Amino acid sequence: MDYLTICVLVDNRMAKEKELQSLECEHGLSFYFEVDNHRFLLDTGASRNFSANAEHLGISISKIDTLLLSHGHNDHTGGISEFLDKNNTAKIFASEKLLKYNYFSSRHTLKREIGIDKKTIKDNPRFVAKHTNMWLTQQVAIVFPKSRKYSLPQANKFLSIADTSGERLDNFDHEMAVVIKTSEGLIILSPCSHNGVLNIIDDCKTFAQCQQIKAFIGGMHLVDGFENEEEIIALANKINRLYPDMQLISGHCTGEEAIKIFTEKLNGKFSTFYCGWNERFVL
Repeated sequence: MDYLTICVLVDNRMAKEKELQSLECEHGLSFYFEVDNHRFLLDTGASRNFSANAEHLGISISKIDTLLLSHGHNDHTGGISEFLDKNNTAKIFASEKLLKYNYFSSRHTLKREIGIDKKTIKDNPRFVAKHTNMWLTQQVAIVFPKSRKYSLPQANKFLSIADTSGERLDNFDHEMAVVIKTSEGLIILSPCSHNGVLNIIDDCKTFAQCQQIKAFIGGMHLVDGFENEEEIIALANKINRLYPDMQLISGHCTGEEAIKIFTEKLNGKFSTFYCGWNERFVL
């Protein structure tokens, strides 16, 4: 029997298991997964911590075949230099728009830059810029969400981009999700979900031509202090109604209030990941 193995190399949350508590946590996210005899890394967290944690977990960064960058923020791309130091062969896939923008946040303090360090991959022959949904292997695809049927996370309004035409609100056309096809339905990896969980699921279903969702794994960008309780409950109820069999596994940019509500409303189908979290799914 074939399996998909997924591991969180770095996240905001520390594991409860004592043997994993030596892992370094940070405000960042990095997934490692193996499928189709292929080793993938999805995002590099905010620093070299993903690499140090990988070593602790027995995962070799040098043997990764493909790096995927979900979007242009530095809490997901900050470890690129470390990755390039450790890995000499992997192709790097991201949106063709990733390097076109400068990225800013105006939350908490004065506006600050939060973007990828472009010089690390600019003109790198291993960098593959795409903006068309495509299968990378028989079972793994990248999808660039465009749907706007459902609302977007409210914390997006503090995030902006700038290019030669000026500065504007970030529309997250540089965001990418990952779809993995299994015999029990799709598994979707979406590290931050700035385009909204339900919109992302819609686009992934359409591209993969599969209506069954086995699991959605990633941040939901439901930051504490933005959506109110009624709005989060409404989203939880909608997910429960549309995808009653889906596992929702979240962390990183999903706030504690949202985690509490989803735990209560999704009847055992919601859980959180953390540094060192790993799961195996039947393909």
